[in-house]
Amino acid sequence: MSGSRTFLTSSRFWAISTIVAVVLLGVVGWALYEPGPMDFAGGRRVALDTYSGMNPTGVPAEFGHSGGGLLSAVFRSGTNQLHGDAFEVLRNTFLNAAGANPSGTTSAGKGPTPTINQHNYGFSLGGPVWVPKLYNGKNKTFFHFSADWFRQNLADQGTYTVPTPAEVGGDFSGYVDSTGKQIPIFVPQGFVAPSGCAAPAPGQQWPGNKIPSSCFSANSASLLPLIPTPNLPGFVNNATSHVGVLPTRQTNWGFSIDHNLTEKQKLHGSYWRDKYDLTSCCNVGIHVNNPLSGLEKEPRLGTGFFLTYSNAISNSLVMTAGFGWMGEINDELNSFLGVNFPGVQSGQVPHQGFRFPSFRSQGALYLYPVR
Repeated sequence: MSGSRTFLTSSRFWAISTIVAVVLLGVVGWALYEPGPMDFAGGRRVALDTYSGMNPTGVPAEFGHSGGGLLSAVFRSGTNQLHGDAFEVLRNTFLNAAGANPSGTTSAGKGPTPTINQHNYGFSLGGPVWVPKLYNGKNKTFFHFSADWFRQNLADQGTYTVPTPAEVGGDFSGYVDSTGKQIPIFVPQGFVAPSGCAAPAPGQQWPGNKIPSSCFSANSASLLPLIPTPNLPGFVNNATSHVGVLPTRQTNWGFSIDHNLTEKQKLHGSYWRDKYDLTSCCNVGIHVNNPLSGLEKEPRLGTGFFLTYSNAISNSLVMTAGFGWMGEINDELNSFLGVNFPGVQSGQVPHQGFRFPSFRSQGALYLYPVR
């Protein structure tokens, strides 16, 4: 409420307020995914923008421009003594519990422990700026540096629907409904038969519900080897993922410099860089490791920079002025760009090479291209 706009989050560092809006393929309005390192800032407070009855609560009116909430934090600083710390968090399938209802649980028993291998580690170091024989920053200039790394290998466990080997070869004689009645396959309207194809008239059923391979177009025939063979029974959700491991890699670092101009005046500068690379599957497409796949790479790069000046004018009045900027480049790219497919004319797909149209299964058979 408070006159806020949607899709924006306000962050306040050292009393400098910033509005976070992320560019995602030219669309503005997503929350920032890549802040600074875990041990980079302290004193975090989060206020959600809520409204209860007639009494607004949460974000004060001065931050009413942010519908996503308010994050308030202070960057850590060094002291006259050198201090540091390190951490490590390890998760893997061997150490994890299966949970109450893991994937694959049936009336016959509980499913297996989900496969996850995760490693998160980092360190921080802070103290006075000291350059031998050149500068001693005790009581005056301080630094704080933090870095952390996140590594995760997560198995893709999705299921999807693919045609049977007979259907891939054009034989739909076994394509039946729930009562066992055959579902007829008709010659499409406007069908142009390739050379050597003896097809019925458009709108007529294919004899025996079988499409001769001589009637396959060259473009379609080139794709058939990419369709995997079902490895589960039935016609729906009859294949497990062929993607394998979905890796996530993050490298995150940042530093701060504090300089005391006088006992009451202070300069502060902070900078961080967060590189986060995620592989996901499958928003569109099927769970295969070939050009028909919906496998995506999502590279993200977050950056932040803050510079402030503070003046303790009196015991009850402190003035802070400064500049802050945060930004993120967030992209989503299919893992199989640059595919050479005769069905698309050269030069018709301008962005980073051609991505084959994804296929999503509907029911037991239908595959249609998804933009």
